Amino acid sequence: MKDVFIISNQNGLFLGKQAQWLDENEPAAVWRSPHRDIALNHLIESNARDIDQRMVLLQCPVNEKDIPLLGDAEPARRTAPVTFDEPEANAAESELAEDEVEEISEENVVVEESAAEQGLAEE
Repeated sequence: MKDVFIISNQNGLFLGKQAQWLDENEPAAVWRSPHRDIALNHLIESNARDIDQRMVLLQCPVNEKDIPLLGDAEPARRTAPVTFDEPEANAAESELAEDEVEEISEENVVVEESAAEQGLAEE
């Protein structure tokens, strides 16, 4: 079963296709999108028009007629899980970064010294 994204407010009502607030009795008239980014953009635009509403993005399955099953709606999940690097990997990366900074600063000193020598030679 595929999922769609819908918009709900603080009163448990769902945003309709005509920008009206509907209850669970009219699932076919509820605004929906299969794409999270489009639904999030619509939520932001709708919230800008009516700042008193506290809207939330929900994800719910649809039936065989592509009508959302509003009773099964839940807060929208992120598409990719958040992962954290292991501390050992971060320590090794920071040591490499420090070595690179030292190499770059040594190269800058050499370039500055040679530029200063050329300036003296021209005079």
